[in-house]
Amino acid sequence: MHLYIKLGAHMMTVLERIMVNKIVSLVKKKVKFILKDINLDEITDMYRVNSKAIGVYIHVPFCKSICPFCPYYKVIYNKTVVEDWLKYLINEISIIGRLFSEFDNVNVEWVYFGGGTPSILSPQEFRTIIEALNAYFNIKGSIGIEANPLDLSADKVSRLLDLGVSKISVGVQSFKDKYLSILRRPEAGKSNRILKLLQSIISEVNIHINIDLLFSIPSQEVIDFINDVRTAIHIGVNQVTIYPLILVEYLRLYKEIVGGYLPQQPSLSVELEMLKKGKELLEDQGYSMSTIWSWTRGDTDTYETVSNEMEGEYLGFGPGAFSLTGLNEHMNIPSIKRWCNSLMKKKILKYINRLSKDMLLWRAFANNLYIGKINLNYLVTKYRESKEIDKVLMIVKILKILKYIDNHDVLTWKGHKLTHIFIKNFVKEVPTKVTLQAMMQRNEINLAKL
Repeated sequence: MHLYIKLGAHMMTVLERIMVNKIVSLVKKKVKFILKDINLDEITDMYRVNSKAIGVYIHVPFCKSICPFCPYYKVIYNKTVVEDWLKYLINEISIIGRLFSEFDNVNVEWVYFGGGTPSILSPQEFRTIIEALNAYFNIKGSIGIEANPLDLSADKVSRLLDLGVSKISVGVQSFKDKYLSILRRPEAGKSNRILKLLQSIISEVNIHINIDLLFSIPSQEVIDFINDVRTAIHIGVNQVTIYPLILVEYLRLYKEIVGGYLPQQPSLSVELEMLKKGKELLEDQGYSMSTIWSWTRGDTDTYETVSNEMEGEYLGFGPGAFSLTGLNEHMNIPSIKRWCNSLMKKKILKYINRLSKDMLLWRAFANNLYIGKINLNYLVTKYRESKEIDKVLMIVKILKILKYIDNHDVLTWKGHKLTHIFIKNFVKEVPTKVTLQAMMQRNEINLAKL
């Protein structure tokens, strides 16, 4: 019989908490980023990849307003600053692109524009970037962008489609104005306009549309969230991604809730009820789970960034962008000014974290949990040299015995809940803290000490 500890109104076993905390602490302990100016004659080893299939991430750090819950690097839109950013972004792409022309048969399997708010750019600015990527890389996969709904129109989406963009992820967050107001979203008061806009785009343009919806917003009711999911289904989007609001201590929304200026978030038990009911509704309506937070309908590709970046090599361009090449994880300095100045001096200013094969194994295992299915053959074959493979196999065995994974190595609902809690903790404790600490312009980021 399990021992239980109370977590909000949800009962979480001691074993569950130990497993979540152990894996997150293991990853945190190994994370140590050092700030370094990389001379261009040093970048060959930094960017050498092991795979013939990589991804590309473009960080567009501009927003019309700053959301009080977003932990990623961004600044208020300024046309002059965007022009400088674009100039040096093309410079960075050309530097790394010329290097990759020396590597044999490396294909780009995905390109994603994140931010910030990528949709703030004009179609011509997207054209400039995509043409630069095509000039230096062999792009075989899809191109996706994150978008604010107010930046879109059927005409703009059609022009993006002509440029090769095949997926758009729209950050709706909620169709309820009261929750958009709590989140300080610029769309507050305009939810009906957004709904009509999305219906227009879906009816006029043949492009993959994902809608992001937040749950566990302060004071959010289960029925309100489920109605948001119903609305997304009703307008016929290809994909619905539902993800929890993750509060980070450094940011304004957290401080306003703690200070009593905003209502509390729902309890963990209510949060999990939202996730379960959202999952059931989407699957009842013909959507299939692609990750623990995302569902797609029909024979379409999935808009997915977390899984791609959790496992697999990719190149990040722009200030604040992460890359993973070989055993090197690196992040461009999250400062437009310092990033531009570094490139002007023919250098790239980066935070660098040296990984091990063991760490790559744990990331692959975490990614298996995130997509909802454990592929043991893949893990054992690819990471057989890792000293940690026996630990992973033992954890999988325990998860099966305790019914977190079924006989087909697929997460049960019990396992889905546990993975939800784990991924929330991982996002909060690792990439979010790395980015926030970097924005404080530290020369070293050691999460084991935080």
